[in-house]
Order: sequence, then C-alpha cells, then structure tokens
Amino acid sequence: MQELTNMLGVAQVEIPEAVRLTDGHIGLQGKIAIGEDITARMDVTGTDIDASLLKSHADDANFSFSATYDDTISVTGPVSVESVELAGGVEMTDIKADVQIIDTDTYRLNKLSAGLFGGQLRLNRLQYTDDGLEDATLEMNGIDFSRLLEYADFDGLKGSGLLDISLPASTDQTGVNIRNGLFRSTVPGSLAYTKEGIAGSNIGMQALENFQYKDLSGEINYQSDGSYQLKIRLEG
Repeated sequence: MQELTNMLGVAQVEIPEAVRLTDGHIGLQGKIAIGEDITARMDVTGTDIDASLLKSHADDANFSFSATYDDTISVTGPVSVESVELAGGVEMTDIKADVQIIDTDTYRLNKLSAGLFGGQLRLNRLQYTDDGLEDATLEMNGIDFSRLLEYADFDGLKGSGLLDISLPASTDQTGVNIRNGLFRSTVPGSLAYTKEGIAGSNIGMQALENFQYKDLSGEINYQSDGSYQLKIRLEG
C-alpha cells in the first residue's frame, strides 16, 4: 500500500487515508516522460482486489483502465466487483460499471448494474464533481419486498411480493434527496403489521393484520435530514 501511495504521489494523486487494500494484484504498463512537465500513458489492471473504506467492504474487484497524465489525470475502463457490503448493512453483488475519471475533480460511473435485495439495480450515469453529485435516477427491478422490509426494520411489519422502484436522486449541502420516487408491485403479495395491541378498533390496522394485495403502489419523498414521507395504495 505504501509503494502504491508513493507511486501515485508522482502524479499528484492521493489515496484517502480511510481506504485499505487487503488483497489482490495491481499491474502497470506504460510510458512516463519526465522533463519540464511529467506526461504518462499507462494501462492499469487490478485482479481479485479486496478493499475497505471505513465500515464498507468490497471483495474480488477487477478492473482494466487506460490512463493518461498531462497536468491532470484521466482514466477510462470497466470495473467489476463480486460483492460490496455497505456500512448500513446493504449488500450488493455482481457489480459492473464503466469508470471515467475526467480530471481530479470529476468522476463518472456509466452503465452501473448490481444485484440488490434479490433484484437488479441499474443506473445509466452517476457523476461527481466539486459541486457534488449530479441528479440521477436509480431504477430497481424485481426487488424482494420481504428483504426490503427486513432491512428497513419497521417493528412488526412484514410482507411478500416483488417491486419495481424508481428513485430520482439529487444532493444539497447536507446530503441526498429523493423527490417523487415511485414504486409498484409486479406480482400479488401480502402485507402484515403484526405488532400486538396496535389494531384495536382501527379497521385499517385490522385489515393490515393479514392483507393480501393484488396491487401495491406508492410514492416516496426523502429529505437529506433523514425525514421522509411514504404514500401507499393497496388493492386487495
């Protein structure tokens, strides 16, 4: 890791202190010219790399990048990762994307795909600049409703079925926002709120003790301060 840090330091590229590479191989081939200015053209490959960033961890990452350096660095190429476990407990598998580092301030992921909650996540483009993340829409298909509820950890709420979800995301100075996100079931399923003593005389909560739905749809809005609003329509 120290050798890699020293080598990238020549091109004025710094690896964040929180990043740890724990396994794998990195290969470099290319030409570097050192004169009044430093220029370089390199092919960079990575195989079977395990890495961590704070409490997030990635296993078996592979990439093949074409890189140039002339005052600033640019990188393009595909990357794949067998699995990523994020700090919040979310696991993503079979991750694939095309990476672009346009300069030291602009990073882009194109054609991102990954397995998530038993379904598939797709994102056409995700770009980060000094101004933050540009607006992007996450599309999720075939999401296992039971696994999603288990992760959300609503006390007493259980369900089954499959969902398609669309989340338009943007950022502000404090974090990520989702505005007018949509979700809809693709097969019939169930929704049950089983916490004792909640139903009482409320006919709506009594129905949710074991609700068999034909169709579930709704809208989600999420604020960067953590507050959110869900609207759900159930037919069944």
